Amino acid sequence: MTEPTAVRHETAIPEEVRDLLQGQEICVLATVFVDIPHLSLMGYSVSHDCRRLYMATEAGTKKVANIRRNPNVAVLMDTRQAAMDGGRGQALTVKGLCRVLPEGRERDKALAELGERGYLQELLKGSDVAVLEVEAVSFHLVRGTHDSMFVTLK
Repeated sequence: MTEPTAVRHETAIPEEVRDLLQGQEICVLATVFVDIPHLSLMGYSVSHDCRRLYMATEAGTKKVANIRRNPNVAVLMDTRQAAMDGGRGQALTVKGLCRVLPEGRERDKALAELGERGYLQELLKGSDVAVLEVEAVSFHLVRGTHDSMFVTLK
């Protein structure tokens, strides 16, 4: 694994990280139970300040059970298509704490934003939908194969 070439402790999220967060719609959510990882392909939306990611899933899933036991998660999004098309790919890992949002205004707002993703419409019509919120703690941005930046939020 490439060691980060820049380690920063920031209050603001770098523009390059914000651009990747806001420019993608699909991510991989990693949860864990005891010492067994579980990965899920997810659609997501991001808060205006890029400190929170929102996802929806059926409430009875393994990922929801894992999050209720252990809120530590990692989320991966990337630009692999750009790399496949001859550009420089990027991968962003967001480490954070995840919770299931309770009924209320915050959950409703997240559902509305997720509803803008056409491919999530069928899921969001369900009666047993859990809305997940990941509060970012750190970001690890890898550019190409040899350049990376690690940002820990203060």
